[in-house]
Amino acid sequence: MFRVGVRLKKDYDLLIIGGGSAGLTAARFARQLELTVAIVEKGRLGGDCTWSGCVPSKTLLRAAKSTHAIREQRASGSPRLSRASISSR
Repeated sequence: MFRVGVRLKKDYDLLIIGGGSAGLTAARFARQLELTVAIVEKGRLGGDCTWSGCVPSKTLLRAAKSTHAIREQRASGSPRLSRASISSR
């Protein structure tokens, strides 16, 4: 936990508060400018978008879309695909 009055062992050009997608993008851009960067994050790096928002939501949507396509294919009487036939492509 951060305490007031604690000195850092190194000086940084930029301090970024929040390690979400915007903070990580800012840090990467600053490093391209050869700045030294420190990120302060209270939780896991990546933020809500990575762990509970955008990325997981898109993964679930893609899985649902794939499942729907497979069911539609089966309903139309198309031959079933096997794992072996998919893997060989």
